[in-house]
Amino acid sequence: MNTESTTTPPDVPSLTKSPQVTTRRRPLVPLAIGIGTLFIIAAGATMVVRAEAQVNKISLSQSAKPVTVVEAERLTFRGARSYVGTIEFWVEAKIGP
Repeated sequence: MNTESTTTPPDVPSLTKSPQVTTRRRPLVPLAIGIGTLFIIAAGATMVVRAEAQVNKISLSQSAKPVTVVEAERLTFRGARSYVGTIEFWVEAKIGP
């Protein structure tokens, strides 16, 4: 007795044939990722160019330094100085050495 069937009944799905799944590509997601990536790269390049433009290429030791010169006045030497009012209270209170 032969129990194998050579044909598949119409109401039973075939296991060997896979149903065709139609997937619709969504171009919006990869497009948004690509645009975001390009925006980030452009922003980074802009920041690098702006930072490089503000860097001084000449070192400070190579450039001339402007100096203001004032001639000193000639005075006589004073060996002692009098600071009026700064220690008067200390002397009156007899505080200190």
